[in-house]
Amino acid sequence: MTGTSTVVIIPNDSGLTEPALIAMPHALPGLHLLLGAMVSSGGCLRWFRDQLGQSEVQAAAELKTDHSIC
Repeated sequence: MTGTSTVVIIPNDSGLTEPALIAMPHALPGLHLLLGAMVSSGGCLRWFRDQLGQSEVQAAAELKTDHSIC
């Protein structure tokens, strides 16, 4: 899921753990989740768009396909 931050969610059935990720049980028995959070990924994408994507932003506005809320 992505917003201002991003969370990568990896389901697995082997009980795999990784010190850099958060491990937690899945709602389904026998499954586990590994979560990795990136706190500013969406902000970085917005900066990239604002700095280098003005022609794309303009085209999206003209085509009325810009669904951003910012």
